[in-house]
Amino acid sequence: LRNPLATMQMRIDALSDGLVTFNEDEAKLLQGQVGLLARLIDDLRVLSLADAGRLSLNLIEVELNELTANVVRNMETRARAVNVGLEFTSSDESMFVNADPDRLAQVLNNLLDNALRVTPENGKIMVRLEASSREAKLTVRDTGPGISEEDLPTIFERFVQGKRRDTQSKMGSGLGLAIVKTIVNLHQGQVKASNYRGGAQFEVTLPRSKI
Repeated sequence: LRNPLATMQMRIDALSDGLVTFNEDEAKLLQGQVGLLARLIDDLRVLSLADAGRLSLNLIEVELNELTANVVRNMETRARAVNVGLEFTSSDESMFVNADPDRLAQVLNNLLDNALRVTPENGKIMVRLEASSREAKLTVRDTGPGISEEDLPTIFERFVQGKRRDTQSKMGSGLGLAIVKTIVNLHQGQVKASNYRGGAQFEVTLPRSKI
């Protein structure tokens, strides 16, 4: 929390002393820090509620194809803005899980946000949904630099950001993947990270409903 606060304090002091001029660029910088601070507070709240056993889930029957398609569609504008391709593929069958749709959307949003931060221009993010008789599996692949082997065991820990070469200058809370794991575990599912020959991939597995 101190990092964005310190940045804002430094810029406000510079404005007060007349060292910089308040303009559109300065406004965007401050807005970015306020956004990061708000995201940190929200993320910390989710994790603190989970630690206390008070993160409630509003469980209903959720059709994963529809939920995933909606989240991907909402992310397309951001992907186009940085010249990154975003595609979603799935089998035609319906895949129902007993889940909190808002929390599942948060999982996918965090994974896609993470992928957008590391995928270079003209790269691609691929989202795939597939199922067996008992489980549904959601895979998010990016064409970024992959995850170093030493970072893989800790990638879901709090405040850990994988040292992938193009994440150095990207603002993030370091809590997104920790939240993914927390929410998936609350749904009796599993999440894992690995590398494939083109980049990194994250796989979320959830138990299917018996309907």
